[in-house]
Amino acid sequence: MDDKEESPKEFELGIEQKLKGDVIGDTMYTQRFVLTTLLKLKNPKWDKALEDDLCFLWDSTLEKQVCEYLMEIDFPSIACCVILEYNTLEYGRLIEILVGILANISTAICQIPLKNEQIDTILNLLTSTDSLILIQVMRFIVAYYYSNPAFLTCDRAEDISHLFKFVFRSSTNFDLVQKTLEALAKITINFKENMFFDSEIVQLSLKACVRLLTEDYENDFELFSSDQRSSAKYLVEYIMNFCVHTNQVESLLSKMLKTVQNCI
Repeated sequence: MDDKEESPKEFELGIEQKLKGDVIGDTMYTQRFVLTTLLKLKNPKWDKALEDDLCFLWDSTLEKQVCEYLMEIDFPSIACCVILEYNTLEYGRLIEILVGILANISTAICQIPLKNEQIDTILNLLTSTDSLILIQVMRFIVAYYYSNPAFLTCDRAEDISHLFKFVFRSSTNFDLVQKTLEALAKITINFKENMFFDSEIVQLSLKACVRLLTEDYENDFELFSSDQRSSAKYLVEYIMNFCVHTNQVESLLSKMLKTVQNCI
């Protein structure tokens, strides 16, 4: 019996599938590009070409379907192995991008199954002196805590609170201080241990926010930039969390007033 003749519609669908190839879902990104880029991490030679490819991959993780594909091929294991082996000044930009991708995946996908050792590999970067890496670690903490609050054990929280204080006390990087304020605000919505509610972190976070708000912003119609307003919003969220969890409104207001007076 002769084969059934293909209809025009079936023909068009066949051509479309061939043209689509290994495209990931409904995105413009391909599995081949992702895999080819990740294979370069086996023995990375850091140069402009690799940075461009990784930045393109980082941008692609704004698409949830790309994030899901990266989880299918166990990207967290790949990233953490690279971080452990190449956590040096020379590869700072590489580490920043990998943590940024993990932060995007954590934002796009709830309940991503990270192992404890993978979480610790990322949190160990809290000792980094690279502000750009720390910004991405803050993004990861906020995103991962949102859907996996149980990961924040008391020991981890203690380490994170120390970093918060260090950043508030000494960092001059606007983005890092802002991301740290955001992390403090989001974590303390539900986390009630004392390390995030002592008087030192209150005063340091307030001083840090005042520094951000007093940075020059030239605009005839607005007093503060959108980033400055966001920073103030995060501080207010944290103060509200502090009041809810500690019932120390009067003493807190007194400390805040003295801190602001000392900053003026």
